[in-house]
Amino acid sequence: MPTQKQQQLDINSIDDTLESIEEILAETPEQTEDSQSSAAFTPERVNPKNYVSSGLTLLNLATTNDPECFIEKGTYDLLVGQSGAGKSFLATQILAEAANNPNFEDYTLIYDDVEHGCLFDIRQMFGNKLADRMRPPRLDESGMPQCSSSVEDFFAFVDEWQQTKKPFIYILDSMDSLTSSQSDVKFDENNEQRRKDLASGKTTSVLTQGYGDGKAKYISGNLRRVVNRLPETGSILIIISQVRDNITGYGAKYVRSGGQALKFYAHEEFWLYVNKPLSRTVDKKERNYGTLSRIELVKNRITGIKSSVEFPVLVGAGISNVDSCLDWLCEEGKVIRPARSNGVYEVPDLGIKLNREALLRKMEDDFSIFQDLISKTWYDILNTISSKRKRKYE
Repeated sequence: MPTQKQQQLDINSIDDTLESIEEILAETPEQTEDSQSSAAFTPERVNPKNYVSSGLTLLNLATTNDPECFIEKGTYDLLVGQSGAGKSFLATQILAEAANNPNFEDYTLIYDDVEHGCLFDIRQMFGNKLADRMRPPRLDESGMPQCSSSVEDFFAFVDEWQQTKKPFIYILDSMDSLTSSQSDVKFDENNEQRRKDLASGKTTSVLTQGYGDGKAKYISGNLRRVVNRLPETGSILIIISQVRDNITGYGAKYVRSGGQALKFYAHEEFWLYVNKPLSRTVDKKERNYGTLSRIELVKNRITGIKSSVEFPVLVGAGISNVDSCLDWLCEEGKVIRPARSNGVYEVPDLGIKLNREALLRKMEDDFSIFQDLISKTWYDILNTISSKRKRKYE
């Protein structure tokens, strides 16, 4: 039989152990519902009243951790990408989101189509609201659209709109298609020299544009002024740029032109790539019905997180948010994909079992319940990968 002294020692030992356990539990962060909510990961500055959506739920989440917020009022963003990756589609879709958002009802929606390549049926693809509000930077006396042809034109147009003191969203498509006065002068000099050589019967000289065309220097000297004035009216500037193959053999596979100022002043920078063409067998032939693209967020001043999102650009429908979300939910295990293409998709959390087309139609008709599932899954992932260290400052 233990003595009274031994019993007292055992009790004290148990009390010490319990006290140690309580201290450990007190230092361990609690995994509450709040830790997996948007409030735990979305910056305070992110408010739907001050943001335009991209029309892609996953891209919004990747940029701001909010399913409805993409680009903040008063900022400039850079969109770089391969041909056919959906840059112009995405830019126009952003304008369509603004046209349907009451918080942007007093904004002028400007598309500076330098490439003259935005030939979409705007009314059919993006709706009446955008078709009625989308306009070029300027109209001439006869009412014909005037778009930029040089970097000087572009900055002059933006300055004119900033002088009005009214809010706007301005999309430049694209920076690569703009010339510069220095480039134009060199081109004229080359042509004049070539004409003289031909007239004298000489072999035409090998002429070049020289080192650089002055664009990067002009952009660097003027972009700062434009960007600093955007917050005055809450206006948004989006510049589209093309990728180029890096022929040096060093560094990244792709680069872009225009200098470092384009990146330095950007609030966010996105790069778009073509993943693969989408095709299906129709009448025993493989037929293309779209493109699967990938957008990489390489600069993010909102959350600092760099990530990537895939989305399909479909013939006749454009960028599909529901297809993008459904495929992502399958990858994350929230939707059970069938073994066969014509099989049934199962969404256990929602108690839904439908084939793909029926499920996509349901997502289009009642997206809110799926957005909640997508957001919860996104925050669960962030909660899993986020450090559980004690906050350094109070």
